[in-house]
Order: sequence, then C-alpha cells, then structure tokens
Amino acid sequence: MSLKEYFMSLKDLVAAVIADGKVDADEVTQLRTEIYADSVVSKEEVEALFQINDACSGNVDPSFVTLMSDAVCDATLNDAGSPGVIDATEAQWLTDLLMKDGGVDATERAVLVAVRAKAISIDPAFDAALKSLGI
Repeated sequence: MSLKEYFMSLKDLVAAVIADGKVDADEVTQLRTEIYADSVVSKEEVEALFQINDACSGNVDPSFVTLMSDAVCDATLNDAGSPGVIDATEAQWLTDLLMKDGGVDATERAVLVAVRAKAISIDPAFDAALKSLGI
C-alpha cells in the first residue's frame, strides 16, 4: 500500500472499498484510522460505514463488524446530547440507515446487539423493534 493510499480522505476510502466489492482487514485498519483520527465518531462517518456495508454485505472481514459496532456505539452512546441513551432521534436515524437497503443483515444485527448491550436506555419504539428482531 502506498503512502498516498494510506492518507486518503474518508470519502475516497469509501469509494475505493465499494469499488472492489469487499472489505479486507487492511481497509478496516485504514477506515478505523480515518474515523478515529479526531477521537470523535460523527454521524457522517457512521453513515459511510453503512454505505460500505450495504455495498459489500456478506463480503466483509470480521474486523469490519467490530469497527462498525464500535463506531455506532460511540456516535450514539458517547454523544453529549444523550450519553448512554438511544433517544427517539437517534433511533429514527439508525432505523433509516438500517432500512436503506431493505433489511437488517448479519453485520447490522451485530451492531444492534452491541448497542443493546451498551445502552443504558433505548427509545421504547426502537426497543420494541429490536425485540421483534430477536435482539
């Protein structure tokens, strides 16, 4: 991997990962480095991970599942507005991301399991939806 490839912007990195149709361990390392560069996970960064997952569903390195779970938990549960809580706004945002491709795949299911395990409180409607998925 060249130095130029290593220092791509997140947008370029997402495009490159999607272009090859799979997420390998090196790409996960690059994604983690880019997303956690400022120690804060933004909603845009989480949306980029969902975009990658939707494009490469079923063809991801296991470390991608961990990265996506960590990023979603950090963006939703470590935020200033509602720390430890999936509030109604976050629940709707997550629902929109999850349903963008029409369903919940194995990676997204693992993310939801991690969110449930780490959340102090979850919006009641979202909690009911998780229960309906067996989470």
